[in-house]
Amino acid sequence: MSNHAYERGLAGNRWRALAAAGARPPRLVWTATEAHGPAGPDTRYADGLVAWGVTSALTRRTLDAVSRRALLSGDTLSGRHVSARLDLAVLTEFGVCLRQLAGELERAWLADRRSAWEELRERVGKLLGGPVG
Repeated sequence: MSNHAYERGLAGNRWRALAAAGARPPRLVWTATEAHGPAGPDTRYADGLVAWGVTSALTRRTLDAVSRRALLSGDTLSGRHVSARLDLAVLTEFGVCLRQLAGELERAWLADRRSAWEELRERVGKLLGGPVG
């Protein structure tokens, strides 16, 4: 659905005016592309987030895995927004509150990022011989 919103933006009058003035299209960048857990291949996000004008920021580990065994098969996003909306509707029918779920996922992601940041600060502090900031 993110890719569809991106494509709609590029098809609008506002973007056409910017392009006519010489602007280059922005890129949609996927940044959380490292798969965790046994739910599928470790390349599943790199395999599944492919579309024209889209960039994926891959970790070195994911890039190595993609170079060895990715199953790239062209554009996997365009035209998928209808089925994605249907999937979300089914979740709602089963009682999943999407707003609450999104909030929980965001809080978990932020906690993970905070933990990673604190770990980085600690490591840098040790390398520099004392606490950092």
